[in-house]
Amino acid sequence: LVLTGAAGTGKTVLAVEQALRLAEGPPAGRVLLVCFSRALADHLAARLRDIPRRAEVVVGTYHQIVMRLLGEAGVGGGVPEDWGAFNEALPD
Repeated sequence: LVLTGAAGTGKTVLAVEQALRLAEGPPAGRVLLVCFSRALADHLAARLRDIPRRAEVVVGTYHQIVMRLLGEAGVGGGVPEDWGAFNEALPD
């Protein structure tokens, strides 16, 4: 699901509600919620952390998600968190 629109139109509210519904199922499954702003991603992750549900909702920016996946794969070392350097180093 990709939501677009002007600021204040409710995109985030809809995305969070849909993520929670998907996490509850059926079937319950792991849900990925990606947003552009790191501050928003951190806020949503903290907010969703305390809501009981059957499945995990992973929240982050594109860069946070990629860094998490690289870490889980054991290849995260040496990838910079700086936006420009990250985009240059990531393909390698």
